[in-house]
Amino acid sequence: CTHDNLETIYKSEETKMHLRKFSQSPDILNPSLWEKLKAQSEETGEDLLLLVEKEMKITTPPAHSDWVNDVQPIWTDITFLKIYKDVYPEVKKFLNDDQPPYVMFDTIKANKFPGIEPNYGLWELFEEVMRYSITEYDIDGIRVDIGHTIPS
Repeated sequence: CTHDNLETIYKSEETKMHLRKFSQSPDILNPSLWEKLKAQSEETGEDLLLLVEKEMKITTPPAHSDWVNDVQPIWTDITFLKIYKDVYPEVKKFLNDDQPPYVMFDTIKANKFPGIEPNYGLWELFEEVMRYSITEYDIDGIRVDIGHTIPS
């Protein structure tokens, strides 16, 4: 995905179908059920994402290669985190006003398609995890998979 082909990609019927697969987050869709599931997960140790999938019929999107038409299968054991709270400004004109958060090639490449509103809470969590790992395990570095997608 490049800046030159964003319009072509977002205007395609396949992309429109893809975008319709996404929903708002569980806390927005049904706040009381979300709180119940979080409490159940805490109490029983059940996987919260599996509870959400079972009770709310929402599947956390799996991750995938950041290359368009890459032949490797999707990565079902991980998902992408939302580095920005919004989408790349040039993309907004191709989306409906009520478009739920979604995953596409441009949304996972924050280094090339940054939003305007950083998800600072997540960025701070990244930093906390790194500091904890360095202090607790006396390591001198970390490995970040597809780190090239993180904004500088």
